[in-house]
Amino acid sequence: MICVNELSQAHCTNKELLSKLVVALAPFAPHIAEELWAALGNSQTVCDAQWPAYEEKYLEETEVQLAIAFNGKARFQMAFPATATNAEIEQAAMADERAAKFLEGKQVVKVIVVPKKIVNIVVKG
Repeated sequence: MICVNELSQAHCTNKELLSKLVVALAPFAPHIAEELWAALGNSQTVCDAQWPAYEEKYLEETEVQLAIAFNGKARFQMAFPATATNAEIEQAAMADERAAKFLEGKQVVKVIVVPKKIVNIVVKG
C-alpha cells in the first residue's frame, strides 16, 4: 500500500514499473492483478509473466530513522545518514532544538546509541 500511495502521488505512468508491481502483487491478490494486467494492455494472463529481477542495489538504505529518548521515554524521531557514526548521531541528537527542552537545567549522565534503533539520553537533575 505504501508503494501504491507513493506511485499515486507521483502520478506514475511508467508501464514497465507498473507491470512489475502487478506481477509482484499477483500471488497476494490474483483477481485484481489480472484486471490491472489487462488494463496495462497485456493479452495473456499475469501468471505467465516473468517475475521481476532481484536487484540488491535497491535494498541499500541511505537514511535511517532513529527514535530519540530521554531516560528511556521516546520523545521524537530524527533521520540520519546510514553511514553516520555513533559520535555523529549523539552530537546531532544533543544539538537538535527539540532536545533543548528535555536537557534544560539537567546534567547528561550518559548517551546510549543503539545502531539503527534508538538514541537514549540519560539525564539527571
